[in-house]
Amino acid sequence: AIDHEKVKLIPYNELESVESFKQGGFGQISKAIWKKLNDSVICKRLTNTTNIKHDLLNAFIHELKIHLRLDYSERIVRCLGISIDQKTNDHFLIMQYANDGDLQNYLKENFEKLTWDDKKKLAFQIAEGLNYLHNENVLHRDLVTFKEYCYS
Repeated sequence: AIDHEKVKLIPYNELESVESFKQGGFGQISKAIWKKLNDSVICKRLTNTTNIKHDLLNAFIHELKIHLRLDYSERIVRCLGISIDQKTNDHFLIMQYANDGDLQNYLKENFEKLTWDDKKKLAFQIAEGLNYLHNENVLHRDLVTFKEYCYS
């Protein structure tokens, strides 16, 4: 069961400039501005929940439960809450925005500029994040996107 006291419901009208940039496991991933914080957030969309496949809904709920459990590490992007678009019945996980994107893109853009000390520090941060996940019995299956879950 989900601990409803830990889940913050973010009114959909508090999100603006929602722009999709990637397809995720259960729907579109978008970037938006959360007006209340005046800050960028990631919105993971579960599309049209009235006609959704059972396995996609379970994946959405599973990810929410994991994020609620992992809300205590500075190396993990936090789930800030959920939002529901009343017009479309789309549900969203609202997450912290990692400015550097995922690990693959970060390395593609910055690898040549990184010193060996920077690379060692990055490897250590990734190891810390993975160690934390594994200690919480969470398996991260996609290291290419790992950086989007690491917050530095």
